[in-house]
Amino acid sequence: MKGSRKAYWPAIFFMLVTITAVKSQTVTIYDSFPQLESRFHMSGDTTLLVNFWATWCKPCIQELPYFQSLEKKFAGKKFKILLVSLDFRMQLETQVIPFVKNKKIKPEVVLLADGDANNWIPHVDSQWDGAIPVTLMIVHGEKFFYGHRFESQKQLESWIGAHLN
Repeated sequence: MKGSRKAYWPAIFFMLVTITAVKSQTVTIYDSFPQLESRFHMSGDTTLLVNFWATWCKPCIQELPYFQSLEKKFAGKKFKILLVSLDFRMQLETQVIPFVKNKKIKPEVVLLADGDANNWIPHVDSQWDGAIPVTLMIVHGEKFFYGHRFESQKQLESWIGAHLN
């Protein structure tokens, strides 16, 4: 009887690892900007860092590792990273999810499927012209907007630090 229990452990371990890996790679779809915007208001005393990107955007992809590193740096602190994909809804299964899995992206990823960008972009920031990547940080209800690609991890961390102090 003891020997038969041992035989199941590798299978159980494999199932747990697989379930964890799949769960950590989910992508939520927001059909409208107000769904996303509600997240901005619910951040409370947690700093929320929101990066708008797409799988087809080379500058976006170049800066994603910087956000990955932040996830580790701010682990256990009141700091949340939200990566908002602006890919098309029809690309979720074919591009976004495979990209997120392949790059082992750990921060939360959502796909914003609200096609009325001319309406919601000014709600993110009045200076945003619609180009990506851009980053929004919300600290105690106050918004800080960065309308360009971060050139380095250090530049991103400096920008964050300037607004957290």
